[in-house]
Amino acid sequence: MKQFGYDQLPPEPSSPGDALRCTITTTALTSTIDYEAISYCWGSNETVDSISCDNQASIPINQSLSLALRYFRHPRQTRCLWADAICINQSNVEEKSIQVGLIKDVSQRAWRVLVWLGEDGGGDSIEPLINLARKIKGSDLENLQKDRVACQNAVGFGKVHIYALVALLGKPWFAVAHRAILFCGYKSIDWADLCLILELESGVNLIGVNNQVVMDIVSGIDLECKAIGRGTPTTLLQVLLRHRMSLATDHRDKIFALLGLCTQETLQPDYHLPVGEVYKRFTKSYICQHHSLDIVTAPSDPAAHQPSRKPSWVPDWGAIDVAFPLALRTQLLPEVDYQATKGSKWTPAFSGDGDILRINVQYLDTVDVLGVVRQPFRPDKPDMKALFSQLRNDLITCTSWYKIGLADAKGLDDIYHMTGETLFNTCWQILVAGCSPTEYEELRTQSLRVWKLFKAFPFVTKLQRLPQWAFQLIYQLSKIPGRRIFAQRLLNEALANDLQFRIRRSTSHRRLMRTSQWYLGLAPAVTQVGDHVVLIEGLRTPAILRPANKGWEFIGDCYVHGCMNGEAFRPDLCNEMFLV
Repeated sequence: MKQFGYDQLPPEPSSPGDALRCTITTTALTSTIDYEAISYCWGSNETVDSISCDNQASIPINQSLSLALRYFRHPRQTRCLWADAICINQSNVEEKSIQVGLIKDVSQRAWRVLVWLGEDGGGDSIEPLINLARKIKGSDLENLQKDRVACQNAVGFGKVHIYALVALLGKPWFAVAHRAILFCGYKSIDWADLCLILELESGVNLIGVNNQVVMDIVSGIDLECKAIGRGTPTTLLQVLLRHRMSLATDHRDKIFALLGLCTQETLQPDYHLPVGEVYKRFTKSYICQHHSLDIVTAPSDPAAHQPSRKPSWVPDWGAIDVAFPLALRTQLLPEVDYQATKGSKWTPAFSGDGDILRINVQYLDTVDVLGVVRQPFRPDKPDMKALFSQLRNDLITCTSWYKIGLADAKGLDDIYHMTGETLFNTCWQILVAGCSPTEYEELRTQSLRVWKLFKAFPFVTKLQRLPQWAFQLIYQLSKIPGRRIFAQRLLNEALANDLQFRIRRSTSHRRLMRTSQWYLGLAPAVTQVGDHVVLIEGLRTPAILRPANKGWEFIGDCYVHGCMNGEAFRPDLCNEMFLV
């Protein structure tokens, strides 16, 4: 008698607490297998879990990947996924160096990318964005697209959405992915839907205007989306600048893991190299290829100078909370292109060990007076209380800078002798770090409107002396119908133009400086009185240098009004110096 054959029963449904199990399949990139790639927070490398592979040995994984796998796991069926920590042999340096270089192809061939941003209370915080995306897709906003405020009102874009964006974009890791879906817990939002929302948001609200972190991310995402859509060639430098906020367990991945987003880069991953050597090789490769020193101005730690970090001309790409670059701003935004050294080129010259960089320098002046550092809006909890604290700090900064800019002049109508302009026109250009000729009149008009408000309400210059609760009271009064007081009028000006956003972007982690010859400008946060202001061949902005043992230390780039377009540059006055 033939024995009856039983079909295998389906496995019991998986629960979140069950052990993680998988089967690893080796296949060619050219295969037709359907899979989803996981993109997750690099963050801490502390092992908190493991996944059993082929019912044999286990692979240790960090908390972020462990949570992602538990949320992405189907309860009854298998799911074909790719995750770098599991699919790349992390203990084999040679293999890792090769496989990391293929991540771009792995992501592009995946039928979609699952971007894990954490549990976040089950994803409740992004629910408002999910609902808003539905409203936007169901609305006809074509006739309103030139007026973002009108578009926001049409779809009900409000404070709850602003806070949701701040929370979402303020995650510790955020990157562009092809055909991506962003997950917070079990809730998700499609990348394309998020882009629809970002088109509405450009700082035209009380939180957005002041939240520099979020707005930097918004700008980076917007540029990345447009570049991907147009198929525009992208360099590693552009990607690095757009993703400075990304965290990495291995700081070498701040370079290597982003190679997949580039279309123009010959750098190959090599995990045998220490972090500092990776950063140095990339910097040397760029300046030798372009005969330009602009890359050395990529800001490092803005809060405290680190004399132990050598060489000083190599940017620390591991730093995430940094100033907006001046010499590199055209790599990020289609704005003013500085030509402080008239487009001069630099001839590569390094010491034998590559640590010392030879440069040709024209001494310009010495830093004489410095204002307080303007700290950007970096709240742990982005609420109104944090915002009012930031506004109070900004008023203190404004008072300090105003005294330095005015000095012994009678008023802002006096002349800035370096250019022949009034101090008013000089000061607003310094605050936005300069502008193109086509933007000049519009920005000047916006600046004049805001300045007239301050003149109409002279008590504002004393507001920094008030306790924080007083700011809340002023804001509440401004919302009473018919009460056109200063807070509401200033807010309306912020919503009507992008002046405040540009000022915050240009001045964050910088301080106003005045030199011995009365040049005015913006200097890095770590600048000290006595530092040298110089022009360097091959660098499109002035820079700050400081004497060091056997050479000079590079402090950062700076804005000097009246020197940004080659007005002061004299090649015959340049002398050879060495950056260490």
